[in-house]
Amino acid sequence: MSDKDSFYYLNAYQDGITPGQQVTIQHRISFNDWRAGPHIAPLVGLAGEEIMRRKEASIALEKDLYAQLKKLAEAWDEQAAQTMLLERALEYVHTPEVAHTSNEWKEGENGVWEISNRTYIMRYRISYEKAADSYLVSCLQRPQAARPQIYKLLGRQHLCGAAGQEKIPHYGGGTALHSGPFRFVLSPVSGTVPAGSQ
Repeated sequence: MSDKDSFYYLNAYQDGITPGQQVTIQHRISFNDWRAGPHIAPLVGLAGEEIMRRKEASIALEKDLYAQLKKLAEAWDEQAAQTMLLERALEYVHTPEVAHTSNEWKEGENGVWEISNRTYIMRYRISYEKAADSYLVSCLQRPQAARPQIYKLLGRQHLCGAAGQEKIPHYGGGTALHSGPFRFVLSPVSGTVPAGSQ
């Protein structure tokens, strides 16, 4: 029915689609008294029971159409999920490769040791504290900044050993917990890590 002859107003301004994220179909109709005359005149001459019967039949057809829309929405769910998956794959492919040490300990500038791969990096530096006559080890471990979401998505294993510990290949092979940035002291004699020094 053309807008010129319509006996109702239609509001469908919120309809839209964001591929891979959201689809919106929201229609609202309201009665147009100014143009309803020719459409309602044949009905008001019918018996109330007949009008009710037609109304119930119309509601049943509405519900059938709604069920069809629901099925189409479910099909959209599946297809949109595929679009989202492809978008994440493109995000991964287009993310520049990060520099890393291929899971090997390497010494960099200023005595900083590093071990890293595509998704994870750990660094530590040993400095001598003259006042305490001890060596201070400063460590940092975190996901590589360029691909933190992919790190989680692929479920890559980080560099922790058993019970969340990492062997430090220096000064007697001390062992320390590294759930985040931490510092601990190495004994200048034994090279061991004091308990609870994370």
